[in-house]
Amino acid sequence: MPADCKAVIFDMDGVIFDSEKVYYDAFYRVADLHEIEVSDDFVQDFAGKTTEACLLILQNFLDNDLEKTQRFFRDWGAARLEILAEEGLSFKDGFLTLFDAVKQSGRDIGLVTSANYLDVRDNFERNNIDLLDDFTHVITIEDVRYPKPDPQPYRMMMRHLGHEPDQCLVVEDSVTGVSAAVAAGAKTIMVNAHTTPPPELEKQLLYRASHHDDVMTFLQNNYF
Repeated sequence: MPADCKAVIFDMDGVIFDSEKVYYDAFYRVADLHEIEVSDDFVQDFAGKTTEACLLILQNFLDNDLEKTQRFFRDWGAARLEILAEEGLSFKDGFLTLFDAVKQSGRDIGLVTSANYLDVRDNFERNNIDLLDDFTHVITIEDVRYPKPDPQPYRMMMRHLGHEPDQCLVVEDSVTGVSAAVAAGAKTIMVNAHTTPPPELEKQLLYRASHHDDVMTFLQNNYF
């Protein structure tokens, strides 16, 4: 990477782990249980959102019925745990190769997530807990007052690492996360094969990819 790129910062769900698939599959399972029809676009709208934001989306969808909302959300969480017990949780395809290349470059590596720290540890423990130690710093939902899409989580990470925004490259998968990174002034890569950001947001991306292999090639050609 060039000298002006001092750090690479990763989101967790959907970037490091294939956890979005678990969330989506669990949602569809519970929707069937509750006999509710939902579209793919609706389900994908939950990507990158905090628990509070997800509850609000559900509440609006369920005609502000608090009891139904709480029951659905509880069942969604239970279904997620069932799927994790049945299938486990894998790294996103290509992530480990990308991560190793960044690590070998000697740059700082950050993790910024809207999950809590317990979930972060649980996810790494299902795969490789030692990898968590390779991150220079981790910021979770518990560390911030204003979560993504607010830029605070990324600005906090940049301050902790001691780097300027334009010296940091962020890898995100959701519109929520990309919005936060762009607003923080980071060089932002969106990796998602299924979601298209709004045109004005897409214009502000450094690069848009459908797979970590694409990100790796882009970095090799332009940064490594």
